[in-house]
Amino acid sequence: MKKRTYDDFITCEFCTCYTNSIIRKCCKKGELKDRKDIKSMELIEKIKKLREMSGQGMMDCKNALKEANENLDEAFEILAKNSKLDKSRKDRIVKEGRVDISLSIVDSKNAGFSIISLLCETDFLAKTEDFENALKEISISQYNKDKFENSKEVESIIDDIKAKSGENIELGPIVIKKIDSSNEMIGGYIHHDNKKASVVILEGCTIMDTDVPDGIAMQVLANKPKYANIEDVNWDEIDLEIPESLLSKPPQILEKITNGKKEKFCQENVLSEQKYIKDDSKKIKDVLLEYGEDVKIKEFDFIVIGDK
Repeated sequence: MKKRTYDDFITCEFCTCYTNSIIRKCCKKGELKDRKDIKSMELIEKIKKLREMSGQGMMDCKNALKEANENLDEAFEILAKNSKLDKSRKDRIVKEGRVDISLSIVDSKNAGFSIISLLCETDFLAKTEDFENALKEISISQYNKDKFENSKEVESIIDDIKAKSGENIELGPIVIKKIDSSNEMIGGYIHHDNKKASVVILEGCTIMDTDVPDGIAMQVLANKPKYANIEDVNWDEIDLEIPESLLSKPPQILEKITNGKKEKFCQENVLSEQKYIKDDSKKIKDVLLEYGEDVKIKEFDFIVIGDK
């Protein structure tokens, strides 16, 4: 009688129990599958994932996985080392990546804030520790700089992660701000997915709960306004889209319609006129008024990876 081997046994897809091919019941419930079939399905899924990561053919990915004992990370590195990730990748679109924010204190009167983004081809690489560390190194290299400097150090960091991953890597959008800390405060926010970050600068204040500027920075990402204050809006350039049928209305009626359109526009596009995300009973301008009549939003900016 032929001796049974490990692969002759079957396993349940819902638990870890094993039984022989004669007894077709599981200790719990579910469909029983041959172990060989399950192993094949797992390999197919890994090949599919590796193809998405590398952009390579099925056989190249299958052979790399076989050489790496089905370890995805090692298989990806094998493809890179074997030049399967060809040099034409520099022309490939970089639509993934992550952002990093940093605050630098120059002295008692000056401070800076930066948002730096690094782009790559796959979300898989963007989430790796190597990619995160590369971005942090670049961010640290810009500490206390008035503007971004694409130095040899930065180029070396990018070249190293390119060589290791085999992907096309590029610097993304960059924001660097400086403030006079004797009269201004800065707030920053980075989303938990590390693909979005924002900064807001408030002027006319020195003492304020830091939760306020950080909360306003969060709101910048949530609503993506176009203007800081209502004074920044040039109404001559804004189309309020008043129907022609209403233009013949009496002046006082037309004025009410126009004011209503302006109010709606401001609620959607002017940061200070929006309801505060942490207390919607107040507008942002009302929150700032609590800290002084001269406190206002000086400027804001944000970066979103993949934003067109």
